[in-house]
Amino acid sequence: MTDCAENFLNTTDIFEIFKYDSEELDEIKHQSCYKLKNGDYIVRTGVKNNMNYLKEIFVKKLEEHRISSSSFQQDISKELMNKNPLLRSLITWYSHNANVLKNINVNNSHNNNNNDNSSSNNNSSINNLFISSFIDTIANNIVKSKQGQCYDDSMKKFAILLYTFGGKLAYQLVRINIIGALPSLSTFSRLMSNTDTIITEGRFRIMALKQYTDSLNAKFGFCSEDCTGVIKKIKYDVTTNSFVGFVTKFSNGIPIPEYYKTDSYEQLKAWFTNIKKSNLLNIFMFQPLPPPGHSNTPSPFLMNAFGADGTGSAMEILYRWVHVFEYSLENQIRIIGFSTDGDNKYMRATRLMAGFFASLSKFLPYEHPDVFQIKLKYGWPWFYLRKQQLFLFFQDPTHLVTKWRNRLLSRTADLHIGDEIISMDHIRSIVKNSKYTKLDHGLTRSDLNPKDRQNYRSCVKLTSEDLSRILIEDENCLGTHVYLQVLKMIIKAYIEKSTTIVKRLEMAWCTVFVCRLWRAWLQHISLKHEPRTTNNSNAATKQNYFITKTAYLSVEINAQMLLYLVVLVKEKQLPKEALNIYLFNSQSCESMFRNARALSGVFSTIVNFTVSDFLRRSQKLSLLNQIKHEQIDNSQKKITISCTS
Repeated sequence: MTDCAENFLNTTDIFEIFKYDSEELDEIKHQSCYKLKNGDYIVRTGVKNNMNYLKEIFVKKLEEHRISSSSFQQDISKELMNKNPLLRSLITWYSHNANVLKNINVNNSHNNNNNDNSSSNNNSSINNLFISSFIDTIANNIVKSKQGQCYDDSMKKFAILLYTFGGKLAYQLVRINIIGALPSLSTFSRLMSNTDTIITEGRFRIMALKQYTDSLNAKFGFCSEDCTGVIKKIKYDVTTNSFVGFVTKFSNGIPIPEYYKTDSYEQLKAWFTNIKKSNLLNIFMFQPLPPPGHSNTPSPFLMNAFGADGTGSAMEILYRWVHVFEYSLENQIRIIGFSTDGDNKYMRATRLMAGFFASLSKFLPYEHPDVFQIKLKYGWPWFYLRKQQLFLFFQDPTHLVTKWRNRLLSRTADLHIGDEIISMDHIRSIVKNSKYTKLDHGLTRSDLNPKDRQNYRSCVKLTSEDLSRILIEDENCLGTHVYLQVLKMIIKAYIEKSTTIVKRLEMAWCTVFVCRLWRAWLQHISLKHEPRTTNNSNAATKQNYFITKTAYLSVEINAQMLLYLVVLVKEKQLPKEALNIYLFNSQSCESMFRNARALSGVFSTIVNFTVSDFLRRSQKLSLLNQIKHEQIDNSQKKITISCTS
């Protein structure tokens, strides 16, 4: 029998029980049914009518109860909404975005095959997803104790971004005033410590790099090494129980991590007395190649950072490169080459390793089992590289371009090519000439400032078509015009992304042949022009008539390596993505330095950092890159980040 009204109403045939032959039902059957001669029972008509009437009453009563409850809830909802406009706004927002949120959740499983289209078309929908997560987190945590508050992955990432960009004070301001939205500082510290982005001075992060490249499905990349000035200061690192800021100790050019670790006060005192403090910071960056079929360029990865004093030798640099190469190769990562800023020690190491008019007596890199080897069908007497190269080298094109400009601005240089004079005075006269305005040439006086030695934008302005037309009009400016046209070819060959590989080869080697002819001409002529003298020099030599040796070697090496790289791709030893030449530079190091300096607190007047400060800030930058990378692969609850890597 039924125990309640709901069971009674949900029963299709209440008299079905009489079909069973049971002694317990005999008494009920005699009262409710007619017994036929064959022994069967038929339910009395009056009983059936009474049951139907009872069911109608129950249905009516349940409907009245539902309407009454609904009316009561509506009265409460109206009263709450009238007293709380925020509640009304939230209901309106959720009702407007219900279909959007539902559609995105349904389509998330299909986004893996259409990442490019979905990421470009659903920006507003993605933001709605994060807003919903933000609101849900506040609503869930505001009624809980501090110990019971929870945060999903998107809110944890938002907390990291807010702390990184805004600092501790901004984070605390938001957390205190928006209750339940962000984790406490102690929780946040545990969150940061649980990540795999901890960077130790002098330790190469090969395993972290392995995880990063595996997530990208990238097996090839290009390394860069550079250094910058830092504040000389010693700090204690709690994580490694060591002191950071002393000049790093090396073993065959390889930095020794956690070298300055001691429990002895006397030992620490001896270090402060005898060991120099680092005035330079040296870093290694790894730029992965885009995986096949992907147009997005992966973010560079910080491999190592350590303090230095600039006293390392070319051989130490060479051993360090080989160590990084072999260590990476053991983890299925093939380093194609290295890029530096053209410093003399790096240039010496490059020439020794590449065999470019230099050789090693004890170490023979071309005998390595994983060496690159190209096959040349025809003899190229103008091609000076060995056919076997362990890895390639590119001198940073941006530094080369600024060196080219700075040579033009130099007071000691007296550039000549043939009978033509190359001089910045030609350009200064154009800027000062009232006949021309800035609209005609696009230059300002700051573009001609020799003290601003890293002004790349002025280099681009000097190669503009407008300035070129003005220089051509004056026959006395032909030499300067040619000099700037060569500068333009360097920019197009190595820096501009839109240049085709054929044009890159053409412009790179045109630059080489111009420089070779220029240099050969200087070696076979006697000086006819009156040399320019300054207070620092008594006479000028032929070197003053030519670009610097570093710039010339950079032009030669880059063109040689570019051609070698193209041949490797043609022979299918490297993927076609290796032809993205604009990635092969040390600007990833410069970008890391700029971003680390940009993370100075809003109340700090010190722009630069110590070695310890850089390690801490670079950990935050690594987390930012990790979040950006994860958001490319995951379309759920993305956070818009308006920053450069």
